[in-house]
Amino acid sequence: MLTNIKKPFLTDSVKRLTLLNIGIFFLILILFNGLLVSFIYYIVHKNMDHRIEHEMDKVKQTLSVTQNSITVLDSSELKESDFYDLTASPYFLQIINNKNEIVLTSRNVTLFKSLPVSQSQIKDKYFESFDFNNTTFRSGYTNLFDANGKKAATLQISVYERNFQVFIQELLYFNIGAIVFFIIIVIAASIWAAKKTFKPINQIIETAYSFNVQNLSKRINVKANPDDEIGRLRDTLNSLFERLEDYVVELTHFSDHVSHQLMNPLTAIRTELEYLQKKDRDTNEYKEALTGLQTQVVSLISIIKTLLVIAKSGKLKSESKTVFNLSKLIKTDIYNYFKNYNVMYEIDENLYLRGESEKYLMVMQNLIYNAIKYSPDSCDIKVIAYRSADKIILQVEDKGIGIEEGEKDNVFQKFYRSTQAEKLGIKGFGLGLSLVKSIIDEASGTIEIINNMPNGTIFKIILSAVELND
Repeated sequence: MLTNIKKPFLTDSVKRLTLLNIGIFFLILILFNGLLVSFIYYIVHKNMDHRIEHEMDKVKQTLSVTQNSITVLDSSELKESDFYDLTASPYFLQIINNKNEIVLTSRNVTLFKSLPVSQSQIKDKYFESFDFNNTTFRSGYTNLFDANGKKAATLQISVYERNFQVFIQELLYFNIGAIVFFIIIVIAASIWAAKKTFKPINQIIETAYSFNVQNLSKRINVKANPDDEIGRLRDTLNSLFERLEDYVVELTHFSDHVSHQLMNPLTAIRTELEYLQKKDRDTNEYKEALTGLQTQVVSLISIIKTLLVIAKSGKLKSESKTVFNLSKLIKTDIYNYFKNYNVMYEIDENLYLRGESEKYLMVMQNLIYNAIKYSPDSCDIKVIAYRSADKIILQVEDKGIGIEEGEKDNVFQKFYRSTQAEKLGIKGFGLGLSLVKSIIDEASGTIEIINNMPNGTIFKIILSAVELND
């Protein structure tokens, strides 16, 4: 029963989906913060470099540059508080000659004694960040040229970058502090999403669990688009349930029919044996009784043999390696079997088929026997076999009672008996045509029923011909 189905709150699938979402969240968070920090670095450095570049241009206007000396023409710029003291946003100025000697500094540089100088080759303007005395700086460099256009020195202006570093640290601390909160949100959202996603699957499981022999009509009624995975799973399982229901119903009917058909000869045998055991009989009575028993046994063997062939046919459609001569089979075995009946033959020579000749012998015997059984004694039965392109056409024609249009598909079902046959009291088991259909299907052939005007029936079989190489 459904109450026995264990439904844990957190299944392995839910756990996997939750862990996957957490992993994706962390990856997105890392990528986002990496991009964010890089963008902030770019924007902040761009602003710093713009400030530094602006100050360098102003300072250069106050200087007189020669190969031997750097002279300050206007000291008012260097006496501003940002060059003079350690303000909130100071500028640290250093001028380095071609001998890599510091020849001029702003007053606030003396509080650090000196600042490092970049060893990079400076062509025009160059910017970099560096750490010094536990403080991060951003420096800009530009070359100073004399009147002849020769490089005489390098101007370096540096600013604090520590405020920016503090901002980055606070951003990272914020992300670390918020990560626990986000994990809880992601876990809760993942569990909710997983439950929502797996809800139709759980409904499908419950419906499939309740499907049994007593409840064959059960179907899955989950709302989903047919192209969606859930919709495809629903439709696939419903199709499976329908096939199972058809199979179980067919199996039940088959079992009932088999039991009924087997019971008839078995009951007749038992009745005959009980009759013989009541008292002593003369020789003629025993012979007559044995003849009747033999007839019932032959009938029983025929039923069982036919059922075995039907059960095996179509299970494995692997191509048979056996090839036989259909023309010879009809002209010898079939002709001898029906030599006492009005059967006419139009058979082409050298018609070869792939498969077991015994099965096709059963096909021909059943079709011709049916034609004889359902036709008047005076009417001829015609058997035709010929080749058309790569196909072999096999036809059995009669001028009997015919088959109604609405029954042509049904006559191939096991134990089916046509209305006309029942009305006329024609005996039969309803297995012959089912056997024929099974063998033809196994050979990937086709069989159809055609009206034989003005009356009668034509069974037309189309099979693949085999070309024998010389």
